[in-house]
Amino acid sequence: MGYFNVKFRPDMINGDTTNFVADNGTATAFTANDVLFDWHAIDIPKGSARVQGITVVMNGSNGSRQTERDIQFVFAKSIGGVAPPTLGVVNATATALGTQNHIIGGFTVDSTVITGLDPYSVFGACAGAAPANGLHMPVLEGEESTTQGFQTIYVGGIITGAVSFDTNVLSSAVIDASSDELKTIAVDTVDARKVFSKGDLAYVLGTDTQIPGKVESVTNTVITFDTTNSTIDVANNAEILNATPIKITLHLED
Repeated sequence: MGYFNVKFRPDMINGDTTNFVADNGTATAFTANDVLFDWHAIDIPKGSARVQGITVVMNGSNGSRQTERDIQFVFAKSIGGVAPPTLGVVNATATALGTQNHIIGGFTVDSTVITGLDPYSVFGACAGAAPANGLHMPVLEGEESTTQGFQTIYVGGIITGAVSFDTNVLSSAVIDASSDELKTIAVDTVDARKVFSKGDLAYVLGTDTQIPGKVESVTNTVITFDTTNSTIDVANNAEILNATPIKITLHLED
């Protein structure tokens, strides 16, 4: 037996910035039983793998730590090569219609956090702790992946209370993507390091196409991407949103 970690960052905007902020700039808060993120596919080695723990790092709102909420994690598999049906619309009540034969496990992560790491919330669950709602860590086994020697597992998340992922990280200049072709966005108002880190996906509020590439580096006033932006215009004072404000690490045993 051995242990390994799988880390992923679900894209919670996924082409619709109103999942986080309305076009008028008002935050659209998640509420109890809303889909936090729809099925996110991960590949793990073939065979049975038991979840021994999970660690969640969650961004705050506007660069400040927000009230933590329990998160319900659900695991599923494909059937005959068909992925599980959607859990529902992100930031709307979960429906999960037709998923019952795909689901292979789930548990609730208690919102008790490691303190002193503002503006982030760091919390999780492990096999040795008393399980929330009587749910024990599941054993995962799915269908073979397109990658030889691996299988695909689907992970979804449902929130149990109000959270928001507005940033108030605002562009401090106009960018005409077709002529400027920049890999950077200068920002102000909120320190960008409180919101973004290497590997994050970003959108401009009101533009439902992701800024090309991933975040490469961040200072308090500049976000640098690993790809040149020649497609997404940025207005002065446009809010830059982080589509991956939740980082999840599954701790598995094979």
